[in-house]
Amino acid sequence: MTANEPETDVIELIDVDCQLGVLPDAPTQIADPADLAAVQRRLHISGSVLAAVSAWLHDPATGNAETLELAAQVPGARPAVLITPPLRGEPSVLDSPAWRSAVLATAAPAWHGWALHDPALDPIYRAMNRIRRPLRISALQASWSSLERFASTWPGIPLLVGEIGYRTLRELAGVLDRHSSVHVVLSNFSAHQGLEWLVSEFGSGRVLFGSGTPWQELGAAVARLRWSGLDRTDLVAIAHGNARRLLSTPEAVTTR
Repeated sequence: MTANEPETDVIELIDVDCQLGVLPDAPTQIADPADLAAVQRRLHISGSVLAAVSAWLHDPATGNAETLELAAQVPGARPAVLITPPLRGEPSVLDSPAWRSAVLATAAPAWHGWALHDPALDPIYRAMNRIRRPLRISALQASWSSLERFASTWPGIPLLVGEIGYRTLRELAGVLDRHSSVHVVLSNFSAHQGLEWLVSEFGSGRVLFGSGTPWQELGAAVARLRWSGLDRTDLVAIAHGNARRLLSTPEAVTTR
């Protein structure tokens, strides 16, 4: 919402970077689906792509199953599926209910101790490339050179990169210049006038709203977008338009 926009004309948001679960040191302590839904209503977040914290910090397979349960309890939410290289004899995530229901994949290679280009992931990447399913990843989980290699190898996979600090904007600009599949998620994107610069250089079509909750304060991401100097067309694209366009199916995330 801009300074001159009436309160009754608030632009609805789709949060493409939302996790739910217990995280003791998080700034946002929301572990219950009903509590998250209440906060989202207050902030005019009418859709979200949700993952269970347990998929990141405990076990991906059981966490992905929990994600399905949690997403079913939050109005407007659709699940994300966490991918990891399968071990020998381990069922592939491609055969899981989580894969069939998800609208994007996410990954934490730095935390989980694997490389983004592990050949064991090629069947998953080929499937994602075929259906253009996005991969959402934190810039803290892989180097920019690794992310750029991924974008070159799998150009059909929209790469949604969050947690981009102001010190890496120069690297980000180069990757955005060279790879149209790379997009920015606004979780922890707090550089002064950084969003306005990003849109002026690369267009609002390369940016998506994401809160990064619970690792980031949910309301902070909303404030950064609503109090930016962008016009309404750019705000709508970032708030929800790009999410609807990029997610796996046209009905992937609907506002409630």
